[in-house]
Amino acid sequence: MGPSTYGFRLWLGATIGTIVLGCAQARLMFREEGRVREAYVSEIELCQTQELPYFDLELSEIVPREIEQGGRANHRMTYVLCPENPTETISGTLTTEILHKGKPIELYNREEAYDLEEGRWTIDAFIDFPLDIPSGAYALQVVFSYEEGELRKVSPFTIEAK
Repeated sequence: MGPSTYGFRLWLGATIGTIVLGCAQARLMFREEGRVREAYVSEIELCQTQELPYFDLELSEIVPREIEQGGRANHRMTYVLCPENPTETISGTLTTEILHKGKPIELYNREEAYDLEEGRWTIDAFIDFPLDIPSGAYALQVVFSYEEGELRKVSPFTIEAK
């Protein structure tokens, strides 16, 4: 099976998945837990135009945004780091928490030391919601705290009764 055949099958599977499952479910189906480098510094236009070092938490999203009790969602975070020196990292603390009624809940709260590497990286993690989680409005909050300050992203979502 050549590259063009594989690419066509992947496209066809994604298209059928989008039609049958809906866009959010199809996106969820093709994501895997882990970390992937999306681009090197030399490939990122921002790294050529911004004052260095440059760092941004570009994306933090939860898919799907409407989740049934007992359901599963994907948390995707993308960051870009353009350092002054090629192997430079930024060390800090990455805090991820789920908020309900303005307060963190115990379901998915994580705080860990984290070193950001140069380039653009996408990190995927999955969250399994219990059957007895109350329905309503929630938010996933990501905060990266480092010596220069902090970056924060908040992604709202809803838990729906099953």
